[in-house]
Amino acid sequence: ISASVIVAIINIAFPIFETMFSLPRWAVNIMFIYSYAMFVMAYKSTEYNFYFEYKKNMKMSVTVAVCNLILSIIFIQTLFKTNHFLGRILGATVPTVICAVILYIHFGRRGQWAFEKRHIKYAWDFGVPLIPHNLSHMVLASADKVMINSMISASASGIYSLAYTLGMMIQVASEAMNQVFSPWQFRKLQSGQEKIIQETQRWYLLAYCMIAIAVLAVSPEILKVIGAKEYWEGTTMIMWVVFAMFLNFVYTLYVNIEFFYKKTALISLGTILAAVINVVLNAMFLKTMGYQFGAISTVFAYGALLVFHAIIVNVVMKKHIVDNVFVFMMVVLVYAETFILNTFSAKVVPRLLLALIFEGIFVVIGYGIMKKYGKLQMDEII
Repeated sequence: ISASVIVAIINIAFPIFETMFSLPRWAVNIMFIYSYAMFVMAYKSTEYNFYFEYKKNMKMSVTVAVCNLILSIIFIQTLFKTNHFLGRILGATVPTVICAVILYIHFGRRGQWAFEKRHIKYAWDFGVPLIPHNLSHMVLASADKVMINSMISASASGIYSLAYTLGMMIQVASEAMNQVFSPWQFRKLQSGQEKIIQETQRWYLLAYCMIAIAVLAVSPEILKVIGAKEYWEGTTMIMWVVFAMFLNFVYTLYVNIEFFYKKTALISLGTILAAVINVVLNAMFLKTMGYQFGAISTVFAYGALLVFHAIIVNVVMKKHIVDNVFVFMMVVLVYAETFILNTFSAKVVPRLLLALIFEGIFVVIGYGIMKKYGKLQMDEII
């Protein structure tokens, strides 16, 4: 219903939005259909994750992705030789919509096509406060690029966009790990096993620290392989974007707890404040310090995001589940390692050797955790 209302409003007022979209009406409507289909798939994907049915989730995602690629190539090479743009978006939309229709019918049959007022009220009370949260995340992800484009130049925005996109590659590991960890955490919170959550979180965070260092070590080379020489100056920013994404991962340790206790208004508050910090810093310093400052403002914004949500969980909600000392020790350590590796961004061998040393430090920390807190039994975790 909400999607239909949004589509109707955009179409009625399309002349107002046309300049913003820079796309014809038909393209915008195809993208709306694609967007809703993606929501239906995401809904099913979340259900798969919650019940630990990862093979089914992978089959669905891979099937649609492969069909997306194959159909796009066929359309571009045959029916839409003179309009590659249309061939590409239709190639992406058709398999996604087919999958969504099948899932939608499945959901309807399972739910007997019935409206339950209590379900709608629950979804409304839980979901509506999260709209500002999701919009704020969109601001965090795109404000830098938009402001660099408008305040400096399109070429600077292009360089920054590539560095930012490659820096976000660590998000793949973050999202995959959180999809596994959060359902497990919710079950443990439901059964009151807060101690096992805290102990497992240490190992969970330590594993991600090692992933972050590995990505930091090779990120300049990835940019040089993917980007033309004109983009290579982005190597000074990419590591800071990776560190910002690391902070974004750490914040999930806190925000998952807020989700469990349904404090969605508080979730939005923390994320809005972080987005405001990002925009204000860019407005104040982008022109004077150059487009590279976008990476620094991103670090500050995601650092603020982490701090705000840590305060919400510990001070406002008074839930002492996360080992705050350990978490912020790891943040400081990864920050120091990012700074050191960034200093050697132009020197491959020293950077890789330093990365190996840092990985060794995390192994030592892991050994220390095991000695202090004991080795977790697998049956306790499961």
